[in-house]
Amino acid sequence: MARNRKIADKIGKSLVLPIPAMYDTYGSINKLSVFHYLKFLKTSGVDCVMTTAGTSQFNMLAKKDISALNLAVSSDGFDSYILGIPPANTHKTVEQIKSLQKLIGKKSNKCVMLLYPERYYDDESIITHFYKCADASEIPVIIHAMFMRQGNGGWYDYSARLINKLARHPNIIGIKEETSELGKAYNICNEINTDNCLVIAAGGSMRRFNALKPTGVQTWLSGVGNMFPKAELAFRQDTSRIDIIKDFENPMFGVFMKMGWHKAMREAIRQLTLGCLINGEPFAKVTNEERTVIKKVLKEMKEQCRKHGF
Repeated sequence: MARNRKIADKIGKSLVLPIPAMYDTYGSINKLSVFHYLKFLKTSGVDCVMTTAGTSQFNMLAKKDISALNLAVSSDGFDSYILGIPPANTHKTVEQIKSLQKLIGKKSNKCVMLLYPERYYDDESIITHFYKCADASEIPVIIHAMFMRQGNGGWYDYSARLINKLARHPNIIGIKEETSELGKAYNICNEINTDNCLVIAAGGSMRRFNALKPTGVQTWLSGVGNMFPKAELAFRQDTSRIDIIKDFENPMFGVFMKMGWHKAMREAIRQLTLGCLINGEPFAKVTNEERTVIKKVLKEMKEQCRKHGF
């Protein structure tokens, strides 16, 4: 389908920015705060946004709040949107897709991202689930290829064989790669037919994207860009800019990953007054000491922005 190839190509040339859930004091989505954050991203030059189970905290949200977040995100004038829905059985997933379509419309710049709800037992169960969902969807589908527990113990990463089979469906345009180890991710991505499958690298890392780029991976899920999008957009324009990784990603990841990325990222957004990030419960809170360390990192990042002219 030409429409699907067009949006896949558009996303592949973009920086994909995940949107954090922002709450009011009652634990529901604070739409005004979401709009404020989206305006910041838009004016910074971001052109593709995503709601996702991790950053958008679907496990913390009621169905109505996920709908409210998707509606808010999809109505703010970006070039393309990837809108996630929480995992459910096939029948319920199809219901959610149809509800999402009614909510956001069927414009050619929007697609839905699906997550498999069950443990891994065999490829055929996964293929059957996603094919039925893709058949029922009037907007293109992206698979969140999250590694999953196996039914007999251990962990399973989506294989290249499985991904290539999924991508044969005309309405499945790609995956959000989420392989457990970088070396394994390289081997898997190297066998994916990226001419027929959009691959969005996970981990919020420019360094990870550069490592996977030789395999044909087209783009990545932003990390630093949640707070300093102009830095990552500059890297998107020229991925040889190792200085951006050195000056932004390395110092930020070195601190935030130790604290827990999502916890530290949400506090950083709050300190930068980019959005009202009241944390839903239960959610780990930053300590006063961690808050001070994050403030110091943000000060360093602002100095780097001035240095680079961002």
